[in-house]
Amino acid sequence: MELFSQVSPAGFYGVQFGLGTDFSAPGDYDGDGKTDVTAVRKNSGTLSWYILKSSDGQLQTVNFGATETDLPTQNDYDGDGKTDVSVWRETNGTFHVLKSTDNALLTTQWGFTSDSPIATYDTH
Repeated sequence: MELFSQVSPAGFYGVQFGLGTDFSAPGDYDGDGKTDVTAVRKNSGTLSWYILKSSDGQLQTVNFGATETDLPTQNDYDGDGKTDVSVWRETNGTFHVLKSTDNALLTTQWGFTSDSPIATYDTH
């Protein structure tokens, strides 16, 4: 995981994180009110989530989702103020959520296989 950051004289902050083939999945995974830099990578049939927590700069890795069927759909599904790792499985129109409150799995069928999930409007 490569990390490079730079602050410009105008106050802009940039971070190089992950690989060009990774998905971007921004969200506030640590609940500090700031968006955490996140890359989702296809690894041997599994989606690996690399979350750079803004609260302490620590890297959190979560393996969740299948590479051939799932799309990242991160959001705060359990209402605790933290973004939950989540995927939508296009083969059966099912959301799979790893709840940040208790690490329990929440599965909900919603939609059809011809649908496409859209990004949340509340991504900070």
